[in-house]
Amino acid sequence: MASFRFWLCLILILLSCLRSESRPLEPSSQRRREAMMETAREILKERLIHSVKYDVNRYSPGGPDPKHH
Repeated sequence: MASFRFWLCLILILLSCLRSESRPLEPSSQRRREAMMETAREILKERLIHSVKYDVNRYSPGGPDPKHH
């Protein structure tokens, strides 16, 4: 009896998989996705152009600041 239930469940699962199918993306969502990617590229370009470069040649104070406290 358990074997019959197993095979029945397996056949039902396989049949349900066979009946389902994928569908292509809608053209409007594809265009929207491309527009979002283009906007992201522009933002990254602007960030790279306007990125702040820190001066790495500065000296450390070398000890505690006596005037701090």
